Amino acid sequence: DSLDLESGTIMFWMKPSAFEDFAFVVGKPGYGAGKDNNYLVFVRNGFVRSVLGDGASEISAVNADLVLDRWHHYALKWNDSKLQTYIDGQFIGEIAQDLTPLENTDSLYIGKGISNYPFNGAIDNLKLYNKFINKNLK
Repeated sequence: DSLDLESGTIMFWMKPSAFEDFAFVVGKPGYGAGKDNNYLVFVRNGFVRSVLGDGASEISAVNADLVLDRWHHYALKWNDSKLQTYIDGQFIGEIAQDLTPLENTDSLYIGKGISNYPFNGAIDNLKLYNKFINKNLK
């Protein structure tokens, strides 16, 4: 599948209108387990999180706080050695990583996942790239 990304960059705007225990934003989920995700961005109780999985293990990006009813720009980028996150033009953090995201036959989900978990709010200007963009994502 062309949306299975071994390295990549995901960028989008989101405006949460309510916080849930788990709300799916965008990704190619596996079958419910983080290790089975190709990539996944979700909101949990006011924090945005991202996960990459290779079928055996998973790695999570640094969390970032969100504010209700406010637009936020989120960016996630990864390659074979690092995973970086940005929120509202600010670099949030980087973690070392060496996994290759698991390919799966699932669809790309936006705004809700396989088992529903809808994002309560708006998502705009979603961009996915099959490469690690080597510039600051402000």
